[in-house]
Amino acid sequence: MMFAYIVMMFVLLSVLILYWFLPSIMDATLPFGVRIPPQRVDEPVIASVRRSYHVGLVTIGLLVGAASWFFAVNYLPVLAGAGAVLAVVILLGINYYVAHQRLSQVKKREHWYEGLRQVVMVDTSTHQQPIRPNLIWLVLALIPLAAIIILTYIPYSVFSALVPPHKGNVTLALSITAILLTGLLIWIAYILPNGRQQLDPTHPEEDRQHQRRQRKSLGNALLWCTSIMNILFLVLDLFTLQILTSDTPGARIISTTMVLFVPIILVALIGYLAVKGARGSSQWKQDQDVPSSFVARDDDRYWTAGMFYVNPNDPALMVSRRFGIGWTMNFGHPLAKVV
Repeated sequence: MMFAYIVMMFVLLSVLILYWFLPSIMDATLPFGVRIPPQRVDEPVIASVRRSYHVGLVTIGLLVGAASWFFAVNYLPVLAGAGAVLAVVILLGINYYVAHQRLSQVKKREHWYEGLRQVVMVDTSTHQQPIRPNLIWLVLALIPLAAIIILTYIPYSVFSALVPPHKGNVTLALSITAILLTGLLIWIAYILPNGRQQLDPTHPEEDRQHQRRQRKSLGNALLWCTSIMNILFLVLDLFTLQILTSDTPGARIISTTMVLFVPIILVALIGYLAVKGARGSSQWKQDQDVPSSFVARDDDRYWTAGMFYVNPNDPALMVSRRFGIGWTMNFGHPLAKVV
């Protein structure tokens, strides 16, 4: 019971660290889901909102951590962990929304877009030059999956003396789940990075190159996550088939490492992508003079809370998220109603 609680706390800590880095991952002209002109990216209010957001994250971590520990020690650890997960999800949403609303109100009150020429510029070159993750990461993602499939379809007589009959069904279910999730993640890694790419009209070519590098990095990251997921499935499969047992030398270390350090590895990966993306974006934006009257269109009216995109006039089904990693659905698209 307590071990499951500790695992949940490690996961929550990883989520909090991820949310700490998220403002750095986002484009400088989209702080907390609010579209702003490039001339305003250094406004003191943005730094102030970011500080308040980080203070909120620390407060959430301390309060939820202390409360969940109290309930874990005095009541049921699993329920305490589940309650902590629910509380963190709700409080993270509130913390983001407060930052979004504060910045949005300042933008409207001070008329940041007044007198600026607003345009929409989209890159269509991905149809001729598709973005593809590195092949080596695809291979590394498929190797543990191949091992899982081989273990599943080896003649059952090999393990019949060791494995109870019902566990054969378990390993089959693990194999099917791994295959389906791997296929889904690979599809996302190769297809979604080639979705609609809106450009900064002040420096479209520099922004296009930066976004292509960033999207390729995100595609690679998805394949890295797929590799880690399949390694976890493989270890679980080995324990299910009793090839690894609690008596196997190093087995306990392997299982503990998988559970405790995988979230840390994933957060480190996200942090690396955040720093890399932020440096790449700021480098070309600082090296260029930004025209004062030529900016990306203020399209905040299509984004509810900066999170949900609703634009029936946009033919794109998937668009880049404003806050977070990856893509979100255009809920104004006819197909979105079907999904």
